Amino acid sequence: IYQLFKTKTYKIHFDLNAGGATTNPASYNDISAEYGAMIYSPQAPTRTGYTFKGWYRESDAGDNDTAFSFTTMPPTKNANATTTLYARWVVEEEE
Repeated sequence: IYQLFKTKTYKIHFDLNAGGATTNPASYNDISAEYGAMIYSPQAPTRTGYTFKGWYRESDAGDNDTAFSFTTMPPTKNANATTTLYARWVVEEEE
């Protein structure tokens, strides 16, 4: 039996979107998986003075944007088969 098609592997790259500020962790490994495979969210990063609000497809995501849902590996339309997710940070209110 011959395989009639090759399953495409996609990648998710995590951008901490911190403008050079120190975060914990300092970086994440990319996730690589075949389209439709189960994927899981990495541990939430931390950054002094900010609250992490999730991973978004837009680097400038705001309150009206929807956080990325970690369920199954999505397809991507770009040539290198990579989806970049950006951390969204909100300044913590001082009390």
